[in-house]
Amino acid sequence: MAKVSSAILQDALTNVAKLIPNAAGNYQYMGMGAGENDTAAAATQHDLLGSDTHYNDAVGIYEADYKTVWQSTFLYADFTGHIIKELVICQSSILHANLCLLRMTIDAVTLNEGEQVTFIIKNAVQQGT
Repeated sequence: MAKVSSAILQDALTNVAKLIPNAAGNYQYMGMGAGENDTAAAATQHDLLGSDTHYNDAVGIYEADYKTVWQSTFLYADFTGHIIKELVICQSSILHANLCLLRMTIDAVTLNEGEQVTFIIKNAVQQGT
């Protein structure tokens, strides 16, 4: 007997997306970090790669269509060099080392004195091949 087809059911995709920001303990992702490293993101990475980094607790919610959304604001005073080129979604502002869900690089954002930037990251749970 050989497999003919398989699929993760839509209900499961919804439940996984809802769990990401709302699970308990070590499975909750409610933090966001930012740093200055622009090394391309890779699945083998575990956290921010830069040395000038800052972590915040983030607002994380489930949005329709299997999407999870996080939002966090970073301030000029959060960084020595005041440049942001990378972001992570992590468990919290305290629990982040090797506990990140995703890492991404962005075009450089330079903060001038007194400025702040709010990042909104949407992540969709999708079928693989």
